[in-house]
Amino acid sequence: MRIAHIGFTDNQGGAAQVMNDLVGCLERRGLRHETFCARPTRPGSRLLGFGHGDRAGVGLKVVNKLATWRNRLLGDTGGMCSQRYLRQLSQSPPDVFHVHNIHGGWFDLSLVPRLAKVAPLVWTLHDEWFYTGHCTCTLGCEGWRNGCARCEFLGGMVKLWRDTAAANRRARERVYRHMADGQVAIVAVSQWLADRVVASGIWPGRLEMIPNGVNTEVFYPQPKAQARHELGLPAEGKVILCSAAGGIGNPFKNVGLLIDAVRKLPPSLDLTMVLLGGGDAQLDELGTHVVQPGYVSSQEQLRQYYCAADLFVYLSRADTFGLVVAEAMACGTPVLATNVGGLPGIVVDGRTGWLVEPGAPAQDVARRLTQLLGQGQALIDMGAQASAWIARHFSLELMGDRYLNLYRSMTVHAG
Repeated sequence: MRIAHIGFTDNQGGAAQVMNDLVGCLERRGLRHETFCARPTRPGSRLLGFGHGDRAGVGLKVVNKLATWRNRLLGDTGGMCSQRYLRQLSQSPPDVFHVHNIHGGWFDLSLVPRLAKVAPLVWTLHDEWFYTGHCTCTLGCEGWRNGCARCEFLGGMVKLWRDTAAANRRARERVYRHMADGQVAIVAVSQWLADRVVASGIWPGRLEMIPNGVNTEVFYPQPKAQARHELGLPAEGKVILCSAAGGIGNPFKNVGLLIDAVRKLPPSLDLTMVLLGGGDAQLDELGTHVVQPGYVSSQEQLRQYYCAADLFVYLSRADTFGLVVAEAMACGTPVLATNVGGLPGIVVDGRTGWLVEPGAPAQDVARRLTQLLGQGQALIDMGAQASAWIARHFSLELMGDRYLNLYRSMTVHAG
């Protein structure tokens, strides 16, 4: 069986990591995979478009930029290389197309039903764009339930220069009607996301829920003292870890709330705070030892940071799954996370970690941190439960099993 994956990038971001992990998992079971990207970087990934070999040329980058501008002005479902992409992807048809993130203007949505006529198609939803008028993250807005009329948030990852949100959503519905047969399956990465797709009423076809998986051969517990020594972190005292792509400037990850909470912690905690994810915030006045390693590309080094921490803190304002939370738990590190999106499906409050309600003030978060960091052995025991929970319910092998079964059911149906 040969699977063709389609996504904007094969490098950064949770969607790319899930795609790459899935490819590796199923290649070990004998499946063949090809990855098509607008910005390929990994060996074996192929450029979708035109350029120099498998590197995007200036012309393709200009075309994609023009498509992005066009979508911001006129609607976010179109693209400018549709026929070329279709020819390239159809030249040697796979057994299954697997679509990942395609929003942002580089890929024409109407290509999806056309590809589904070439081979069965699986589309994994890594964010909320599928059922909204343009948002990848709704942040509490309920406009998607009534067609995204009069959008009040035109910014975000897919920015609009004028309010075309309602028209975008109607365009999605028209495209989806042409997809909703046995050749297409939509996959949500959490039950929360699957429930949202159903509530939106936008998708009349097959819907599956397959949680993201953690590679437990990479993310596993190791002695805390060893991890701290290898990373140069203090051997004594408490260490809390926070991760956010783009650092504290990422508005979705809400790192600023954690920083405000740390300012209210008692000095007696002897705390070190590690901020992963890029950026370089000036936090000299915080009164706490702050370590900012930036973006950590090595999964082995990332495991060490997870294992070195007493607590992983993730106060995100929204998340469809929470891959970094699952990774930290797999490493035996208990988690304090926000009770939003798909996170309660991973963190069982009081059993595998703890949840705080969205909108909790910094004082309440500080009080919770003080309480948890003072628990000693109970904190260690919770980490062990978290690791076992991830291995049992969210392993990469389990995700691979589920996708393999889905691929097989799609090809049997097609035959």
